[in-house]
Amino acid sequence: MISVRKLEASDHQLLKTWADTITATAFMNWTSEQVMQSLIDYEVWGLIQDGHCQAALCVRPVDQDFEILWVQTRPDFQKLGFASQLMGAWLDFASQHDCRVFLEVHEKNLEAQGLYHKFKFEKLGIRKNYYKDGSSAISYQLDLTNVKRPS
Repeated sequence: MISVRKLEASDHQLLKTWADTITATAFMNWTSEQVMQSLIDYEVWGLIQDGHCQAALCVRPVDQDFEILWVQTRPDFQKLGFASQLMGAWLDFASQHDCRVFLEVHEKNLEAQGLYHKFKFEKLGIRKNYYKDGSSAISYQLDLTNVKRPS
């Protein structure tokens, strides 16, 4: 069974196991310790399958808006649609708040850019030399204000 939910402090070990497998991936610039701290500092949502976190999304509320700090799927569970399921469920939640959603993505992370395009994020601009390796980040926004919801 698959569920998507906001992770709580009691999910520490669940997220720790996930973080240990994910922080070595090419586009994850956070350490395992930073991922664990995000459970305290921000909101972390997880896609849970059979008691294991297979994908997670970290968001930071900014006034009435949100900034997505990262979205990652465990390497052995990529290309199964988990990031898309997680993003869709979280965006359903966010759309209840008449907000905008912002994020930045590595210019070479084409898979993530494809995910954001799928959900109609619009490109805002490029932040040159944003990453330590000199690569740029692409800034995106999704406007969820005035979204029509079923009555």
